[in-house]
Amino acid sequence: MKFSSSLVVLSLSALSLAAPTPTECSAVTAADGTVTKRYNIPWTKNYGEYDEKRDLEERTECSAVTEADGTVTKRCNIPWTKNYGEYDEKRDVKERTECSVVTAADGTVTKRCNIPWTKNYGEYDEKRDVKERTECSVVTAADGTVTKRCNIPWTKNYGEYDEKRDVEKRTECSAVTEADGTVTKRCNIPWTKNYGEYDEKRDVKERTECSAVTEADGTVTKRCNIPWTKNYGEYDQ
Repeated sequence: MKFSSSLVVLSLSALSLAAPTPTECSAVTAADGTVTKRYNIPWTKNYGEYDEKRDLEERTECSAVTEADGTVTKRCNIPWTKNYGEYDEKRDVKERTECSVVTAADGTVTKRCNIPWTKNYGEYDEKRDVKERTECSVVTAADGTVTKRCNIPWTKNYGEYDEKRDVEKRTECSAVTEADGTVTKRCNIPWTKNYGEYDEKRDVKERTECSAVTEADGTVTKRCNIPWTKNYGEYDQ
C-alpha cells in the first residue's frame, strides 16, 4: 500500500530533522573518577534523562540464588517490566513455557503450551488454535460469486476475515474532484477503526508539513506535524 510507505518515509524525515539539543549527551565525573554518561531520550516524558550506567549496568544485572537442594535460580532485571521487575529465569523460561500432551479417549493427541505473550502465560492449544482457528472456508453465492473466509489470529476470538469484502472493497480508493479542479484521493485503510477513510492529500501532504516561526530575538523555531501524535499534533523541533 503506497500511502503507508509514504507515512514511514515522512515520519523518518520528521525525526531526522530533529535538533540535537533534546537528545544530547552529558558526562558527569564523580569524586572517585567514575564517569556517568546521561542522554536525553525522545520517547520519555519531556525527553527525560537516561542514565547509561544505572539503567544498563545496574538495572539489567543478574543475580544467582542457590537453594538448599543445590538448585541455582538466576534472576535478571528486565527493562520492559514495570520498574525493571525481576525476571525469574527458571520459572518464567523453563516452567512457564513448558508443554504438555493430553491423549483423549479416541486417541487424539492435543499438545498444550504455555506462551509468554498471553495473560498469565495462558495455555496454547496447538490443535485448536493453529489448525482449526486459522482454517478457511469457501462460500459460493447463487450468482456464482465465491467468497473465501478465514479465521485470523489477531482479531477478537479469531473473528472471520472476509477476503473479498475486507481486501478488495474495504481497501479501495476513490477520487474526489473539487470545484477548483483539485483532486483528493481517499482510501480505506485496514488499521483504522472500521476501515476509516484516509485522505491522502490532507494526511500525507498537509498534516506532515512544517512551518518556521521567527521570534523577536531572531531565533527560528521549526515545527512539524507528525502522524503518530493525536490529530497530528505539532512537533517542536
